[in-house]
Amino acid sequence: MQKSLIINADDFGYNSNVVSAIIRLYEAGVLKSTSVITNSEYWSESAKYLRNNTGLGAGVHLVITEGYPVLSHNTVPSLVDSRGYFIEQHSFFSHFQIKTAELKLEWKAQIEQFIKDTERLPDHLDLHTFYGYLYLPWFRVSLELAN
Repeated sequence: MQKSLIINADDFGYNSNVVSAIIRLYEAGVLKSTSVITNSEYWSESAKYLRNNTGLGAGVHLVITEGYPVLSHNTVPSLVDSRGYFIEQHSFFSHFQIKTAELKLEWKAQIEQFIKDTERLPDHLDLHTFYGYLYLPWFRVSLELAN
């Protein structure tokens, strides 16, 4: 088996600086893969780039701690605060009333947003913060969606 190194940059779509840095690294031949955030204001720019640059591998960076959900906040009320934002990281562990079914709906919507906007399937899924890896029911959701 041939060994290879895959350099993946996460947070594609996070802000304009991250978007431009990932594009520059890919175009310089350093970067082969990225993980994208579909719920950011820079997502449409990132999706357009991915549609036109299919050589850059791309996966979905599943988010539950920053910005707004892709779905309506009324659809996933256990994931958001009173303003409709995802629950902030610093208070995240005090909010274990998060419903796993709502989490699955939101993450599935993020994946579907990726497919619709890039016109391709994601190469991989990963998580924006470590919370989904620590809490087994949430990790299982990510595994289910990966299949």
